[in-house]
Amino acid sequence: MDAAIKNNLGKIEISDGVLAKLAGLAATECMGVLGLASAESWTDLLRKESVDRGVRIYPQDDRVRIEVNIIAKYGVSITAVAENVIACVKYNVETMTGLKVDSVDVCVRAIRV
Repeated sequence: MDAAIKNNLGKIEISDGVLAKLAGLAATECMGVLGLASAESWTDLLRKESVDRGVRIYPQDDRVRIEVNIIAKYGVSITAVAENVIACVKYNVETMTGLKVDSVDVCVRAIRV
């Protein structure tokens, strides 16, 4: 199911894959994040080209809920990293697409050195 923005000129549909890539790239740029983990398994570190596999999108009309699965760096505050990921993902998705992000859920799947 794709997210859609409706206005007086028509309708814009944004696929879940595009939203997942935007969210995944924003999350990997955050300090303390080593990479994204696959949502299906616990410790798979994903490469840049498959960054959308670590993100799940739950769209509802012009709103979206995002789940990001990350691998955190050892020695950093997990709370600080998660808050940074939430802020970055929300900001990037909202400014690039015009959709309202209801929530960003961060799941820390692993910690690596």
